Amino acid sequence: MIKKIVEFALTKPLFVILATVLFVGGGVIAFKQLPVEAFPDVTDTQVTVITLFPGRAAEEVERQVTFPLEVALAGLPNSIRMFSHTQFGLSFIIITFNDAANAYFARQQVEERLREADLPDGAQPQLAPLSTPIGEIYRYRVKSDQLNSRDLRTIQDWVVSRQLRLIPGVADVVSMGGYIKQYEVNPDLAKMKYYKVTLQQLFTALQRANSNAGGGYIEEGHQQFLIRGIGLLRSADEVLNVMVAERNGVPVLVKDIAILTTGSVPRQGVIGQDDEDDVVTGIVLMRKGETRLRC
Repeated sequence: MIKKIVEFALTKPLFVILATVLFVGGGVIAFKQLPVEAFPDVTDTQVTVITLFPGRAAEEVERQVTFPLEVALAGLPNSIRMFSHTQFGLSFIIITFNDAANAYFARQQVEERLREADLPDGAQPQLAPLSTPIGEIYRYRVKSDQLNSRDLRTIQDWVVSRQLRLIPGVADVVSMGGYIKQYEVNPDLAKMKYYKVTLQQLFTALQRANSNAGGGYIEEGHQQFLIRGIGLLRSADEVLNVMVAERNGVPVLVKDIAILTTGSVPRQGVIGQDDEDDVVTGIVLMRKGETRLRC
């Protein structure tokens, strides 16, 4: 056998050289494409389902959200374990899969089951970003000497976070600290009683006013004009001028029965650094399977 191999190599040297070049070239290509990780990701394939049910106690969230989701997600292909945690206004479920399921297959199966879950109105289930515990690759702080924590959180959510999500390989950016800005309509019950307006009428009017509407199109000659109603609220003055009801031909506006203030979403905790008790920070999460980020 060895004599035949040696005889073949001596009689056909060009073939041996060509085979050697192809072998070395294939090895170089494979080496360049070989993923090398400083910290290899050995975590299991997991899918996290986060469901917000604002304003409900943990017992209500457990009974109306967590339990129905556990029933709907039970028996998923290649799933080996399910863990759930419930707290005020939040349901947290982690499904672990074996090595036969990749991350995208697992997420697809969970998405299909979520459509079948019988959840109450207001429950908003969604999947956590495709990241792992070792995917926290960068932490930063938004700091200013002139702006307060609410303004810094607004910049973090609407400017910094959006730009960081555009970087290839970033799964998500988690914002922490500060206050989330919101406009609060504080009704005056005495004035509402005088104008005979209920809270439900006020809620419905604000919801109806904050939306756009389409009205088809009209043709004029060879041109076509689209019709649309612009209704999205863009300032505090527009909120105050929303019509709630009508009394004897006179419109009752929000400013007639309520006061508009700028407030913040109630928060469950704070984050601090050194001697400062309230700072705004962010965590950049790398997508699972990525080995580097291209900035």
